[in-house]
Amino acid sequence: ANASVVYTKAQADTRFLPVKTVLAYNGTNTEASPSFTFELIRNVGVFTKQSGDTALHLEWSGHHTSTGGGFCHYQLRIDGRANDGDNALNYQEDQEGNAVSYAPAESLSTFAEFPGLAAGNHTVQLYVRGSSTSCGLNPGNFNQQVIVEEYSTSGLSTFDAPAVGGESEVQQGGQ
Repeated sequence: ANASVVYTKAQADTRFLPVKTVLAYNGTNTEASPSFTFELIRNVGVFTKQSGDTALHLEWSGHHTSTGGGFCHYQLRIDGRANDGDNALNYQEDQEGNAVSYAPAESLSTFAEFPGLAAGNHTVQLYVRGSSTSCGLNPGNFNQQVIVEEYSTSGLSTFDAPAVGGESEVQQGGQ
């Protein structure tokens, strides 16, 4: 059975409930001569971050094609910056939001957490680097999307909500 959590006005005023934005797009994009440094392949869309005290969770799925063997490496960014705030174009293994393919055609997906971004309007982007002769996105011109979820990094999470009809309990260690 589906359950819903009801907050009193006082509870709702003291917490930031998640805000979800779906950035839908279509059209094809091709980088005809990728290099080993990242470059912008697509501006996905603009969203408005509501608070500077929140974090973002981005999810992307799409499909790609490549020619000439090698790899295509895609990365989610906001305003030209990776999830760690760096705008460098070289590969850094500690950054999130990466999807890599060595296949000539394949479905891809990735996610990234972006903490510390200021409130206001921001642009979600896809960057690419690679060793293939070409790297392309959405060759069939299907509808694609990036989901942006803004959430509170303090206080209760949605998993801490009380169970319907009483308090929730978590038992650990097989007790």
